[in-house]
Order: sequence, then structure tokens, then C-alpha cells
Amino acid sequence: LEGIHINGSRSEDTWVSHLLFADDTLIFCKSEVSQLGYLRCILVLFEAMSELKIYLSKSVLIPVGEFPEINFLAQFFGCGVASLPSSYLGLPLGASFKSKVVWEPVVE
Repeated sequence: LEGIHINGSRSEDTWVSHLLFADDTLIFCKSEVSQLGYLRCILVLFEAMSELKIYLSKSVLIPVGEFPEINFLAQFFGCGVASLPSSYLGLPLGASFKSKVVWEPVVE
């Protein structure tokens, strides 16, 4: 998986493919069918090797920008689709740090 590119404040650049929080995982990849196919293979292999179950029905795909095949991919993964801005652990995702939505209460 290629991950996403983050411009660093130093001379080096950073690539992020995943973030782990307790029992949650955020995975970042390009919006290409091949990248999501690789991700699906990784998840299947993880389940087989660890004997842990990944509940994709509790997961969502959140596209950044336009991605016309998002509903097809959600069916492929067996998960839902969400959009930005959203929230994760009560924190807003996808809003500018100057946006007023950051300071509004989160209703879940």
C-alpha cells in the first residue's frame, strides 16, 4: 500500500499508511482499485494468520475527493461509506483547524 504523502516541516517527507488506536486501525491508501484489492488481501491474510476476526460490517470507507466507484468497493469489502467531515473518538476529521465545526459538539 502506498499510503498518503505528508509534507514534513524538515527536508524529509513522510508517508503514512496506517494509524493504530487501541482496537481501531485507520488505513490510508490511494483511491485505486488495485490498492484496495491489496488491502483486502492483507486483511484476509491477517485473519488467517492471527485467528482474529475483522468485522468489516462495522467499518466504513471514507473517500477524500471524488471516487465514483466507492459504492462498488464498499460492497466488495462488505462495509459502509461515510464522508468528510466526520468524527473519530469524538474528534472531528476533515475540517480545517480554523473551521467553526471543530468547536461544535459531536452528536453520535
